[in-house]
Amino acid sequence: MLKYAPTNEQEVVYLFGFICEKLNYTIERVQADFPDCILIDPQDNKLNAEFEYKTSNFILHKHPFDTCDIVIAWEDDYGLKNKMKVIELCNYFPQLKVNPIININDLRINKTLEGLSLIARGVADKENLLKLFEKYHIKEQEREPIRFIARLIINGGDPYVSNGKLSLKNPIDKSNFKYSVSENQEAMTRAQEILKELEIN
Repeated sequence: MLKYAPTNEQEVVYLFGFICEKLNYTIERVQADFPDCILIDPQDNKLNAEFEYKTSNFILHKHPFDTCDIVIAWEDDYGLKNKMKVIELCNYFPQLKVNPIININDLRINKTLEGLSLIARGVADKENLLKLFEKYHIKEQEREPIRFIARLIINGGDPYVSNGKLSLKNPIDKSNFKYSVSENQEAMTRAQEILKELEIN
């Protein structure tokens, strides 16, 4: 068993092996080409399955929807389950936390991208944001909830709270995203106010 949450597709494949039988699937074949795997369901149907670290990679890799029956990923960061069947492994292995030895900058980038995805999908409410902050809560990241909001501010997103959800007034250029907020006390103060509006302490 992995000690920490997966960080790549290969670890997703490894974890799926632990719950495949529990979910009543049989693996007929795993291969390098698309689809990654042929599964047999309880009704003896063959399913084309694709393994991904996150479901956004399925979109990034431009896999065809019409020839894929199921995506198996650590988490559905894209909201792909609204379009097709997704097995989200993080729901089956809640004990696996983010690896604390991962580069802190990578953690900040990952958290920011996941947070922006929540906002874009209109689901950045208290519950989902707390899950995001808890996921990345290690000692070095204790102030990350404030810093996350501050990054949205200094990058021109002009975040605000509407109906209990975090939204942005302006689109953010991800290709030129600024992560350093330690010198911007004004942004940090405004971020604290927004967190209070979301009832996140």
